Amino acid sequence: MRLLLSILLLQLFFSVQAFHRLGTVSGGGTSGTIYLIDSNTLFLAGFSTSGSGGVVFRGGSGANEVTATTGASLSGANMMLDGSSDWLNVSPIEVRTVNGDNLIASFDVPGNIQIPCSAEYLGRFSLNPNGPLSTYHALAGHVFFDASNRRLFVAGLYLDGSAPAAYMWLSTSTTPLSTGMRAGYNGGYGRVDDVNNLDVNVTYPPGGVNKDYRSLSVWCEDFTVSFGHVIIPVVSDSFACTEPDDVSLGFSPAKHGVSAKVFVVGPNTFGLRNVFYDGNAPATWYWAGTTGNVDAGFIVADQTGSLETLSAISNANVVLTLPTDFDICNTNFLSVYCVQASVSFGEVYSSSFGCSGCPAMCKTVGVSGPVFQCQELSSREQIEYRYDANNSLVTFRFQVCNLEANEYFAFGISASSSGVAMSPNGDVVVCQVSATGVIDCSDYDLTIRSQCASSAGVYAGACPDTVLTGGVNNYVNTDYQNVNGRATFTTTRAVYTTDSHDRNFTIGTEQSIIWARGGTFDAPPNGNTYNRWVLRHEPTNRISATEPILIDFGANRSCSTPLFCPTTTPAPLTPWRIPPLCISSENNEINAAIGNTGGTQGYKGITSKDGWGIAWYLNGSLIPEVYVLRGTTVRFYVNGGDDASESAEFHPLYITTSSQGGINVLAESGDTITETVLAGLSYNSTTGVVSDLTVGPFCEWVETGGNGNNFNTFDAYKDSLEYTCNAGNVSTGSFEWTPDSTGDYYYQCATHRLLGWKIRVVDDLTECFFLQSAAYQVMSYTLLLFLGVALTMLYAF
Repeated sequence: MRLLLSILLLQLFFSVQAFHRLGTVSGGGTSGTIYLIDSNTLFLAGFSTSGSGGVVFRGGSGANEVTATTGASLSGANMMLDGSSDWLNVSPIEVRTVNGDNLIASFDVPGNIQIPCSAEYLGRFSLNPNGPLSTYHALAGHVFFDASNRRLFVAGLYLDGSAPAAYMWLSTSTTPLSTGMRAGYNGGYGRVDDVNNLDVNVTYPPGGVNKDYRSLSVWCEDFTVSFGHVIIPVVSDSFACTEPDDVSLGFSPAKHGVSAKVFVVGPNTFGLRNVFYDGNAPATWYWAGTTGNVDAGFIVADQTGSLETLSAISNANVVLTLPTDFDICNTNFLSVYCVQASVSFGEVYSSSFGCSGCPAMCKTVGVSGPVFQCQELSSREQIEYRYDANNSLVTFRFQVCNLEANEYFAFGISASSSGVAMSPNGDVVVCQVSATGVIDCSDYDLTIRSQCASSAGVYAGACPDTVLTGGVNNYVNTDYQNVNGRATFTTTRAVYTTDSHDRNFTIGTEQSIIWARGGTFDAPPNGNTYNRWVLRHEPTNRISATEPILIDFGANRSCSTPLFCPTTTPAPLTPWRIPPLCISSENNEINAAIGNTGGTQGYKGITSKDGWGIAWYLNGSLIPEVYVLRGTTVRFYVNGGDDASESAEFHPLYITTSSQGGINVLAESGDTITETVLAGLSYNSTTGVVSDLTVGPFCEWVETGGNGNNFNTFDAYKDSLEYTCNAGNVSTGSFEWTPDSTGDYYYQCATHRLLGWKIRVVDDLTECFFLQSAAYQVMSYTLLLFLGVALTMLYAF
């Protein structure tokens, strides 16, 4: 059942093509854009026929010929043009002059499109649909409505892109209201940005197909104003079909009182009349499938979009819309099905309803448009992707289990054409949700294996493209949902971009991919990026598998099962017990070097913060708390690197009031500095310049026996580390600090955030000596053991 609940999420986005742009004609005194709106109807946008005496559209020949003729001397006309029969049965469609029968243009009708039975032209966006044409932000577009399937589509959408937060918007009033809802927009619910002559599908939100929406607008959420709207007609509750015996189907066999009349009312829509079900079975849904095996199906939500199991139903009318990329033609059965018992309480098969069994059903050929392909990454991550050849776009759906607030997921193209490499210049999209619910998917360039940092105004590391020279965020239409622990990000990028920080998708050729997940940190508020940046993936969340995964984003690929996310509560972190340093006049020297964060028991367990993979080691201990007797002069020897051009190996130490550090990053981004620097560097608050950094050789504690999660104690972990120094031509840097006030301070890195920990200035070191003692260490581990046994016994009872 858990697996099937995952399948249910497919219904949230509908990729079925609602209309088709045949093309643009220009010549023979004729110009304009031509759309196939429904099976019998063409729409002509901005159409002119001066000097041609009108044009005739013609397809097929003899008894199968379909024609439609315009009037003469049209000038910029927008008009529906009915054909004499079904345009889907003929190809190509020729455009010829009425005078002289001269060929102007010819358009093929693709064999994989699915068109509404009947579409209504609602007009153009306008601030007053009954008055003169007028919009804000140059909004333009022709809007059509497919009543049977509750879908709208816009031909030639234009918006100037200067609006701060514009969305497709549905309201139950004929005048748009702030109480409306975002509408689905080309597969997501993202912003309508700068668009120019774009054709878009607009879908009702989940649970919205039964609502009486009366207007579609482009709406600014920040200023609660409509840029223009159209009025949606009232939709009758009756189905589009009549009720002849041969299309009024019943469920057979019937159990639990299941009965209904079943109708085909659209290319992907069933109508059920007079539905009965006693509600006494567990875990029961409407159910459909593409094979003859009823057990191998998928859940179909009703018009409310509810994910709940069916309760008792008495004489109700129900509309069922199939999930993404399914239509009546490739559906073999419809059922009321109990998942828990694997029993159908009644079903109808395609031999009964077929593709053309209902007068309202249009001819369809195959499944329209591109469909989502799937690639498993791990037991916790899976991606789906869809290549749109017509618009040269790739849309991604990233599915991630148990993603926490301020945790990111990243996916993209490896820096190596055939292997797994983050840098130099791996190209990924980073998706995340902040603790306050803000959603973002941003383009990143992985220039080096380092936290993003600036040196002399130049950023390097895992950086958003928007802070790099000439970089832009090319991911658009971002949407997010989280159901039963599974986070799903949907976002779209062009196959080819002009951004030098992007790698193009090579359709037809496999590319090596990378992915990761991990923590984030507060980014410098420089005004052009999302407010949290990537730290580093945790050791348990690899960039990719040992063997590279190669994907051709234009090819078919499937996953063995949908992603199921167990709803388990993670075990509480048990940090390592690391003795503090007790600094007095008799013991006042501290040697600082760099090392690994030690997994979840190390930096994260000790500080409750996500590190970025490295941290300070003081006198050989991972981020120990430092107790300093007030008035004592402490001498720090710094071995964090001296080459500012190598950001990953440049870590000047300083003493500060900031729990995050990174003052140089903040200063170079022009941020207001609120911390107080106590030692290790100079900061001029007037000029905003950081200087006199304390540098030295790059010395590092390197893992040789696996990451910290493999060790129960820090001492055992340290025994597996190897201490290395790249001395070069620089001597160890040093500085002194004599604190004269008690309180909590921090030792940090000036060029990166979250590498250090606390300094406590005290008047008495008794507490420090006790925490440092072996007796305290034994007592601590005994207490932890006791708590573990107690919790185990409690769980057993």
